[in-house]
Amino acid sequence: MTKDEKDLFREPLAPTISLWARSPKRFGADHRRELRRSKRVRVLLHANAMELCTGADGASVETLSTGTLEGARLKIRARIFVLACGGMENARLLLVSRDRHRAGLGNEGDRVGRFFMDHPRAVYGSVHIRRPARFPLLRAQPLPDGKAQLGLRLTSAVQQREGLLNHYVTFEKKVSGYAEASYQSFVQTMKVVLRRGYAGRRRDLFKARFGNIPGMVYLLTPKELLPHAVWRYGTMLQNAVRRPPEEEERIVVYFCEQPPDPASRVTLSEARDALGMPRTLLRWTLADEIYEGVYRLQAVLARELEERGVGRLVPGEGQPRYTDASHHMGTTRMSTSPAGGVVDTDCRVHGTSNLFVAGSSVFPSAGHHNPTLTLVALTLRLADHIGRLERGLS
Repeated sequence: MTKDEKDLFREPLAPTISLWARSPKRFGADHRRELRRSKRVRVLLHANAMELCTGADGASVETLSTGTLEGARLKIRARIFVLACGGMENARLLLVSRDRHRAGLGNEGDRVGRFFMDHPRAVYGSVHIRRPARFPLLRAQPLPDGKAQLGLRLTSAVQQREGLLNHYVTFEKKVSGYAEASYQSFVQTMKVVLRRGYAGRRRDLFKARFGNIPGMVYLLTPKELLPHAVWRYGTMLQNAVRRPPEEEERIVVYFCEQPPDPASRVTLSEARDALGMPRTLLRWTLADEIYEGVYRLQAVLARELEERGVGRLVPGEGQPRYTDASHHMGTTRMSTSPAGGVVDTDCRVHGTSNLFVAGSSVFPSAGHHNPTLTLVALTLRLADHIGRLERGLS
């Protein structure tokens, strides 16, 4: 960490840290051999979950109806069921399971699908860093097994005193003015191209956006285009020999916390998918507090840069334009009663005896960090709980 970064990371500002691996974890590819060899695990491919069916009392799940795109149907029986299909599909499966629950399974309090949260992101304004000030860790820096990046947020004391959400910012290289104008479309497109975070047909996407391909290539940074080792050593060399300009411009990217809002929700559409199931509809609402937190953080950052004599901030124009982070949370939130949410503190669906939910859909609030480690921790906790239940049942 440079002296300039240490000076900036003090009251009322504090650091955050983000870490990435060299490549995303692909569970099926990474654990295929273990799954095939296991005598305790049976994997059914192409058997899409369609409906949870309860017994006569409506309080326990007896079967899971599944189907393939070729028309085959299969009912699966089990003593315990766990939904682990993500922040939107967990809600859809509960909402379509209406054999004995008119509003959907676990929806006694009209909470299934509500409180949908993501992490809104926006490019909003720019910073002009004056030589010799340096902030290398405020943009991504390579590690042997991935990359690290520091961010800036308001301290917890300031957030609590002023009632602010937990947003943070990073400084990213500004390729051109076109980068900021194209940010929203670019992020959504690259989710498809690089991260596979898209449920539709890529053929349709490329037909619609073929004209953007030159722009996408132009906007890609070296860490996306180059092998990791090449990007890493190139960055290290550049940091060692490059003399920064008199004033270096970087765009400011805000990563935001979203407060839970019952109006932000997943519901069922009248349209049907290839299996005949209702498609999902998403109404993603962004509260005024999100915008207010960005404006306050922007004002503090501008003041601190000027007072420390290391740079200046050019504010964003108009309202921030947000994109999502593909962090789907909150649609089956944890609560002590059905009036407040969908699952209890053991992740068991309220009103059922043997149905559990794993994943970030049980989050009652979202924070601003990537939810992966938290959902893994909750899943391990749920696995221990189910193990105890199984030992009691056997």
